[in-house]
Amino acid sequence: ALLDSARRALEANRGVPEPTLAWYWVKTGVERAKTGETEKARACYAKAFALFPRSYKATLGLAQLAAKAGQWDEATMMAGRTLDVANSLDAKAVLGDACAARGDLKGRDQWYRVCLNMYRSECAAFGEKGKGGPHRVRPIDRQFAAFCAARGLFVNEALPAALRDFDNRPDAAAR
Repeated sequence: ALLDSARRALEANRGVPEPTLAWYWVKTGVERAKTGETEKARACYAKAFALFPRSYKATLGLAQLAAKAGQWDEATMMAGRTLDVANSLDAKAVLGDACAARGDLKGRDQWYRVCLNMYRSECAAFGEKGKGGPHRVRPIDRQFAAFCAARGLFVNEALPAALRDFDNRPDAAAR
């Protein structure tokens, strides 16, 4: 309700750019998806995409909803659109899930390995630059740990990522 209220206030101001309005639609879609309001979430993501077609978060949301519904052609298409705009671990994971659902275990393993290598590459870049604070946290830690936990993958690398995230970001989403 707060996101909707804020978005309506912004929509009343003609000077607000479409990417900003799209952000509110995406965030509302995320919250709708969390509560199982799939069609309302889909409508929110579609509105965000219509406002700002380069919103990779809108296409990713649509890909994830399609995957959850077992609509693998749609999930694959939207994940591909996401990757046209952003190097998204989550979109790559959807592509791996689509391969798995279609019985293509080689394709699944390749996409999941791409996710692992993406994580490793970002970790190496952060390490080389001395970034990450006292806990050596990387922005991709939570995302990678969640990806692995949902699929039972790469536990030896996912657990340290999750622990770094817990130590560095003691918010409700981390727990």
